[in-house]
Amino acid sequence: MPPTPDELFAKYHQQLVLFVYRRIGNEHDAEDIASETWLRCLGNMDKIAGRERPWLYHVARNCAISWLRERGRHRELLVEADDFKTVSNFREIAQLDVLLKAESLERLRWALDQLSINDQEIITLRMIDELLLEEVATILGCAISTAKNRTDRALRRLAHLLRDNPPDEPRPNPES
Repeated sequence: MPPTPDELFAKYHQQLVLFVYRRIGNEHDAEDIASETWLRCLGNMDKIAGRERPWLYHVARNCAISWLRERGRHRELLVEADDFKTVSNFREIAQLDVLLKAESLERLRWALDQLSINDQEIITLRMIDELLLEEVATILGCAISTAKNRTDRALRRLAHLLRDNPPDEPRPNPES
C-alpha cells in the first residue's frame, strides 16, 4: 500500500526545505516553496506511487526556479561545508580520490563554487542529497544515462580544480 500524504510529509518535508534553501538562500521562503510543493503534489499522489521522492524533488526544483524567475534572481546553489560531513557517496567513486585528500571542506566548497550551476546541482543531488541516478534523472527531466554522464563530467571538473589548485597556492579569483 502506498504511503499516505502524512507519512510522506513526515519523511521528506525537512529534506525538501533544505533542498529548496540551497537554491534560494532564505529559510522562510524555502518553507513556503516546500509547502507549495506539497500543495501541488497532493492531488497526484496516487499517480506517483513508488516514485514519490524524485517526483517531490522535481516539483520542488521547478517551484524554486519559478520563484527565482519571478524575482529576477539568478540561480546559485548554497552549499555549506558542513553539508559534506555526512556524504558517503564520495567514497564510492574511485575518480574522486583527490576529493578525499582535500585539505579542508572549505577548499572543497571553494572548488564547487567555481563550477557551473548545472555541475553544482548535479553534484549536490548525487553527493549531498544522496539521490540515486534514477531519481536525479527524474528531477532533472533527463535520461538516466544523461544524468550519469553529467555527474561523471561534473565530478571530473571538480577533481581537476582541486588537483590544479593545491591548498598552499593562491587560488584564482573568478571575479578578477
